[in-house]
Amino acid sequence: MSISSIVKRQLKLLEAKRKNKWTGSTYEVLKLASPTEKGDWGEDTSTEIVNKVLKIEAQRINKGKGPFDILLTLILKTIEHKLATEDTNGGFQFNGLRKDNKYDFAFLLGVSPESLWFQMYRKKDLNLTTSMTSGGSDSFKKSIPKKKMIPLTAKNLMNMFEAFDLV
Repeated sequence: MSISSIVKRQLKLLEAKRKNKWTGSTYEVLKLASPTEKGDWGEDTSTEIVNKVLKIEAQRINKGKGPFDILLTLILKTIEHKLATEDTNGGFQFNGLRKDNKYDFAFLLGVSPESLWFQMYRKKDLNLTTSMTSGGSDSFKKSIPKKKMIPLTAKNLMNMFEAFDLV
């Protein structure tokens, strides 16, 4: 047996180990993107959905940098947008939520290999208790199991916006 044949066989074994639920999936490219790319994609996509599907005027503000990400321009309500990809346990961890930033709602977009999910909260109802850093109090994470997320459909999204009086 040659070194080359051993290396090739070991590479094939490694490749097989690397395959997971994301391999070949609809949203694999998003899973592989950097955190900034994921955030930009989520904010742009959600803003466009609100504008073109819900027909509610929305604008992504300052490329998502600042105290909020999306402005509902006619009613002057602000949204903090967070995106998380499904973890190995089938849940979502939304990172970087801040208590001190001025926003009205948090829109949490969850991405599974083949589907999109969401949840939305009034800022005061977020109940942020898990800090991103040990002993920290400026940035928080919110973990949500998939069973508590809502499938992202036009009807479900409109129902949520109506429930929060945003329509």
